[in-house]
Amino acid sequence: MTVTCAHIEGIESIPQDWSVSVIRMIPGEEVMKAEAGHGASRLAAIDKLNGAVKIIDADKTCFSVEADFTISGENNRKIVLSGADIDVRPSK
Repeated sequence: MTVTCAHIEGIESIPQDWSVSVIRMIPGEEVMKAEAGHGASRLAAIDKLNGAVKIIDADKTCFSVEADFTISGENNRKIVLSGADIDVRPSK
């Protein structure tokens, strides 16, 4: 997931046997990478990550978020979500 003009403050839940890292690429852009340890760690449904990432200090004039998912196995595929495809809600 790439976030522009905001800050990834925290990750509420990390699936078992997953690793997660957040990298500040350049000022105003951060990347979160998450990876399953092996095939048995895969998510049955992506909605298990809903609400898991907390983003703060979003500058509404330039804020954007994009996420891409690579599903590997017998049939590899990549899913890219951006803009209206991602449900961004104010944190509570």
